[in-house]
Amino acid sequence: MAEGRPIDSTPDPTDPNREQWGSRRGFLLAAAGSAVGLGNLWGFPYKASSHGGAAFVVVYLLMIVLVCLPLLIAELSIGRRTGESPVMALFLLGGRRWRWVGYVLVLNSMMILAFYSVVSGWTLLSLGQNVIGGVPADPASFFGRISQGPEALLGHLLAMALTGMVIFGGIRRGIEHLSVSVMPLLYLLLIALAVWASQLSGAGAGYRFYLQPDFRELLSWSTITAATGHAFFSLSVGLGAMITYASYLRGRDNLVRLGSVVAAADTTVALLGGLVTFPLVAHFQLLDGLSDSTIGALFVAIPSGMNSLGGGGRLVAVVFFLVLAIAALTSAVSLLEVSTAGLIDRLGWSRRRATWLAVLVITLLGIPPAIDNRWIDVAYSLFGEAGLIFGGLMTAILLGWSYPSLGEAELAEGFPHPRAIRWWVLLLRWLVTPMLALLLVQSLRQLPAVLQTFFSHSP
Repeated sequence: MAEGRPIDSTPDPTDPNREQWGSRRGFLLAAAGSAVGLGNLWGFPYKASSHGGAAFVVVYLLMIVLVCLPLLIAELSIGRRTGESPVMALFLLGGRRWRWVGYVLVLNSMMILAFYSVVSGWTLLSLGQNVIGGVPADPASFFGRISQGPEALLGHLLAMALTGMVIFGGIRRGIEHLSVSVMPLLYLLLIALAVWASQLSGAGAGYRFYLQPDFRELLSWSTITAATGHAFFSLSVGLGAMITYASYLRGRDNLVRLGSVVAAADTTVALLGGLVTFPLVAHFQLLDGLSDSTIGALFVAIPSGMNSLGGGGRLVAVVFFLVLAIAALTSAVSLLEVSTAGLIDRLGWSRRRATWLAVLVITLLGIPPAIDNRWIDVAYSLFGEAGLIFGGLMTAILLGWSYPSLGEAELAEGFPHPRAIRWWVLLLRWLVTPMLALLLVQSLRQLPAVLQTFFSHSP
């Protein structure tokens, strides 16, 4: 293949060496699990409360449809067309000059998982505490103990071990089996929590705080960028996870429909998260402090309120942290699969060898944020924001500007609406690309302040 020339054929769907999803349902639940993460349950309510309530929700939904869904569909197109994980996929599409972008996507996924696993460990330790010992008498002290230091390191190791075991099982017996088992449970538990929360005194005030719009925020640039950035991070685009998952697809399914289902599933969890969080914080009179600390609301404020509910509070706390743990695990699995699949595709390694090397490297990378959680802010700014946005921007340029005909040809399989496909390319080109470029500039401008804060508080 000549350098820089895209492939003009789809992968062999009968390739015996490439793993495949066992069913469309398995893929959808796994992709939804990748998108549904802790950000839906803490970031979305927190940002909504800080940016005009329902005004933020409206902007968020618009950005999902106009910016994030086109990019999600682009990643699905790349993965299915090439049948490869990010490094080889971008090499096959654009030649050597695009392969480095694949490495950026893999690096993003590794570095995000390195700190995300630490936070996942907090959910596991909190779940264990509530199951075994009940709601902590002093949630602030308990969280201070598990959020950094030896116990945080233990939680990080547990989270990485669980994630590695799922990936070691492969696509069908590992990722798909987990997703089919736990994703329906996650939705059922969230709905149950939302129904229970609606019965609390003060729930109406929480809903008003959440859903009453401040229309001045609709045209606020800070609201637009916050909503776009959160939607982007929430849908797991820009880090290669959707490319990797789509590379295991076979058949000619409608990618627009698949992408829309994943986006809808992710958005539903975000909205349900608000319907749980805001009645709780209103009932426990925590609304004034919600916008001050998202993590505090999850791991300190809400457990503090649960203490006043007696035995019922313990049950709710167990369900609450079980939902968090499931959301964390399904997202972590998709992040680990990116680097594991890259080693398998690029070097021809066995899944066993690739999985445990990736686990080892990412576990080591996660030690600094486990020991000192201030590293999480730095890593999130560098990779969870700037790196993620850059990866998405390059994907939009690839299929929006460099090789739009490839995306059009792939979407035409199962979606016989050429005019709509053309609009998809135009969105990638004229809306997604400039929006992500602006977000990237803003993210880079914020980096010095994040680094200054970190070093000014260094011991």
